[in-house]
Amino acid sequence: MTTSKKTIIISVAIVASLTFYFTLSVFYLPDFYQSLKTPIPIPFLSEVKISESMIHFGNSFDIEITATNTGDTADHQTVSVAFLNLTQTEGFVQITKYNFPQSPFLIQVGDEINYDYASSEDTITAPYPAIEAYGRPWESNVTYHLGLKVTPEELGTFVFYVKSVGQPHTDDLSHFPSDGLIDYQREFVKVYSVNVTEP
Repeated sequence: MTTSKKTIIISVAIVASLTFYFTLSVFYLPDFYQSLKTPIPIPFLSEVKISESMIHFGNSFDIEITATNTGDTADHQTVSVAFLNLTQTEGFVQITKYNFPQSPFLIQVGDEINYDYASSEDTITAPYPAIEAYGRPWESNVTYHLGLKVTPEELGTFVFYVKSVGQPHTDDLSHFPSDGLIDYQREFVKVYSVNVTEP
């Protein structure tokens, strides 16, 4: 076979391959990807149990949280507990149990936190500490538990927020709760409190 015939065969093969690629990318792939269903995780907090509604200053109370993803598998789903009356978690909040696949982590006052799902670049400074437990991924109909022991830092009404958020963040179903008070991350939260009295 001559060199010119080889060149022609190679050229025809390249043109055929490019034609096939462009036809696939223009006519087939866009429709194929648009037809794929976007997963919709649906976080649900089935229980937030508080051991005491009133304690003496210096004592502690327990929080037990049960969380489930009742929708499609989440790429990432969190359960957050934020403490409005604490300046830090060290010495005041202890993780007593959890069965999440990843270890819970602490958010301290001043940490930069994402708050807008339209852009991963939007951050805000945390005004109070929190603990966040998460599953990555969090399978459909899987339940996790988180237990905390909390010692309030001062007398009065001790307030904390609880929420769960699933990713991908598709719509209002990606939040629990879906209404109520909005926190600094522009997300709805459930509000709980314990009354701390003089010993």
